[in-house]
Amino acid sequence: MKNQQRVASVLLGLFIFTMVYGLFAPRVGLPEIPGLMHLSTMAGFGFALVHAGTREGWKRAALFLGLTFVISLLFESVGVMTGWSTGIIIIPKTSAIGFSDWSRFSSLSRGL
Repeated sequence: MKNQQRVASVLLGLFIFTMVYGLFAPRVGLPEIPGLMHLSTMAGFGFALVHAGTREGWKRAALFLGLTFVISLLFESVGVMTGWSTGIIIIPKTSAIGFSDWSRFSSLSRGL
């Protein structure tokens, strides 16, 4: 139990560090760390999984993870196929969207 709490604390600390560093590093001129967002995502997911496992039990945590994955994938698939969850997004049919094309399109699409 103590070991799992230690792992959860380390993962939470790593998650907080990566989020704070990613937020403030560009503003103060610190170098960008490649893969920082991936590390942040994995640390947050790892913390959530270890915390749920120690708090609710590993079987219930696995059940919750499975249900969350299936329901999220279902909504993502329906949203991509139909546009139901976010509304239909109209993208101009050009081979390359430059800044001027995008700014012109965004000014036109405000009225939609």
